[in-house]
Amino acid sequence: MKPQAILSALAGSYELLNITRNRANDSVEIPTAQSPYAFTGLLIYTSSGYMSAHMTSFNVSNLPDDGANMVWPPRNTTDLDDAWAVVAKTTLAYAGALSIDPEVPSTKESGAVLHGPLHVTNTPAWVGGTQRRNYRVVKHKGQNGGTFLRLSAPVNADATVEGTLWWRKLD
Repeated sequence: MKPQAILSALAGSYELLNITRNRANDSVEIPTAQSPYAFTGLLIYTSSGYMSAHMTSFNVSNLPDDGANMVWPPRNTTDLDDAWAVVAKTTLAYAGALSIDPEVPSTKESGAVLHGPLHVTNTPAWVGGTQRRNYRVVKHKGQNGGTFLRLSAPVNADATVEGTLWWRKLD
């Protein structure tokens, strides 16, 4: 299947439903609202080959106590540096090119995408880099139906933990 046809099929806006961590010993961590990686987010794929991902914690214990006083751009004082550090530790955002991984057999339903080279990211080590994600598209009918995108990738260097993110297509 041609990569452009796959990109067109994947194109859209998605909302993050949940993140799980699967360990090599077959244990699975399913987040609750108190989990350190309980996130909300948006993912955007375009048919022309661009992507943007934004995730932030909705765990109130991860949010700064004085968050209501935080504004953008940050004030020219250091009184909120600790609060901004908390926000930085609980936010992931990046954007760049989107392509189909030529090394993996891919269809409209499953395969691997490449996020990158990344032009914008709040993770400095990722600038100019590429993030590989395995994907699977699942369609459900009924009251909670819709199109769902499952993305997964190793989250540590020795690949003993895999992160799985479930996204619901909005458009």
